[in-house]
Amino acid sequence: MRAIVTTGAEDVKTIEVAVPEAGPGEVRIELRAAAVNPVDSQTRQGIYHRLGWIDQPEGAGLGWDAAGIVDALGDGVVGPAVGTRVVALHDRLDAPLRAFADYVVVPATAVARIPDGLNFAGAATLPLNLSTADQALDLLGDPAGRTLLVTGAAGGVGGFAVPLAVERGWTVSALGRPTDTDFLRSAVRYRFSAKFRRPGSTPCSIPRYSETRRFPRWTTAEPMWASCRRQSPGPRAASTFRP
Repeated sequence: MRAIVTTGAEDVKTIEVAVPEAGPGEVRIELRAAAVNPVDSQTRQGIYHRLGWIDQPEGAGLGWDAAGIVDALGDGVVGPAVGTRVVALHDRLDAPLRAFADYVVVPATAVARIPDGLNFAGAATLPLNLSTADQALDLLGDPAGRTLLVTGAAGGVGGFAVPLAVERGWTVSALGRPTDTDFLRSAVRYRFSAKFRRPGSTPCSIPRYSETRRFPRWTTAEPMWASCRRQSPGPRAASTFRP
């Protein structure tokens, strides 16, 4: 099979290796999509090699997020069944093979079924970004009576942090571009108000809006994947979301 690796010297190369076997407690996935994250660029730059966290002289694997179809089950694994569409997180930094490959092997506990209606590319954006947002909210503790500011609210992590925080009971102030307003409206149930200012202009008000649609945690990827990167310069919008 093909796999993408790096030695941490600003290099990326495709190699041919044997298809890995699923060991006890593991699942093998035939890849359909994998996300690229900042940690992959940092690995290619050799940051983790210099820290001593990666010791793979022949090349370290790249890729944390994987989406595909279950191809094989290791001993002791009862599901998901072979043929199931799944998403997975490969969180072992020091590994010769990771998610940028034709096949990936991960613990069964790192795998979740992809909901109907969600494609592989959208599902592949879920694991690292969503778990980052979820763990950050865990660290913040009880939301009662507190307000949370999320910058880059339509970004890869922020796009998940906003609806998860509202679901937990936070009053969320979200910073993004005016063009992100509809995207954020589609993600959660909330009462909404926003103001933004274009350079050299007076503030513009976006009308109050209430929405009853809510996405379960594992079905938010598709709209967020579609709008998760806004690179062009422009004005910012400050939005307030309440549970």
